Amino acid sequence: MQVLTVCRHDAGWAFRDVTGEAYGRSPDIRNAYEAAQQMARKIGAHIEFSSEAEIHYRAVMAAPSVDTGVDPLPKSPIAWSARVARFFGWGRSDETNR
Repeated sequence: MQVLTVCRHDAGWAFRDVTGEAYGRSPDIRNAYEAAQQMARKIGAHIEFSSEAEIHYRAVMAAPSVDTGVDPLPKSPIAWSARVARFFGWGRSDETNR
C-alpha cells in the first residue's frame, strides 16, 4: 500500500508520495491533510504525519475555533438571493403588503 506523508514544505505544509514530490501545498496544515485524504481515497493510500506535522496538527485541532459571528455564504442561488433581499430590506413585511 502506498503511503502519503503530511510534512513541512518551505514555509507551509504539503504531503509527499514515495517519489518525494510535494502535493497539496498550503500554509494551513488542515488544507494539506484534506488534500492528502482526497488523494488517498483516489489511489487507496495510507496517510502518515511527519513528527513535526503530527505535533502541529494536534495543536491546531486542539485550539478552540474562532467564532466570527458571520454566517457562511449561501451555497444555492435561492439562498443567495434571499440573503441579498434581506440585506436591502426587500421582501415581505407588514407595511409593503398592505
